[in-house]
Amino acid sequence: RVPCGPVNDVTDIFADPHFAARQMLPVLKIAVTPGWQTLYAESSRGQGTTSGFVFSAVATLDVPLFQGLRNVALRGQRRAQVDELVAGYEQTMISALSEVESAMALEAQKRALLITLEDQRRNAAELRESSEAQYEAGIVDFLTIFLAVRSEQTAELALVAMSRELYSARVQLLRALGGGVHISSPAIR
Repeated sequence: RVPCGPVNDVTDIFADPHFAARQMLPVLKIAVTPGWQTLYAESSRGQGTTSGFVFSAVATLDVPLFQGLRNVALRGQRRAQVDELVAGYEQTMISALSEVESAMALEAQKRALLITLEDQRRNAAELRESSEAQYEAGIVDFLTIFLAVRSEQTAELALVAMSRELYSARVQLLRALGGGVHISSPAIR
């Protein structure tokens, strides 16, 4: 059977490469009908009957003489459908590549910010240690230590928040690349 309906996939178009040529070929149809027949015959010698199975065979030949420009129009229609499908595929690829590029840029940006926040946390820890040493030496009061501890904790909170954002960006990158996130249910203890 030759498909003549709408095209849903690129593979439908190329499923029958000789579609237009096949439409121009003659079609031979053969029909055979079985039956039972009884014949009565008269002759100078008398009458006689004969009966038995009979098969009737009929053959028809259809030859397309003129179809106008139907084949040219079908070929043009199929070419337009191919072009439409290819354009949709190109648009899908462009949007997918754009999504991956954006996800990669976001992940790189979050990674750079995480490195900066780790440096800030390390500097805040060094400031706290220095403030504690100065307090023990009697150079600064306790408020300086308190402010240094608060600065270190703020840097640690920012570092944890940025780590969470980095993991989120990596999940987004994984999804943009076509992967999925499968979370297993926790084991019951």
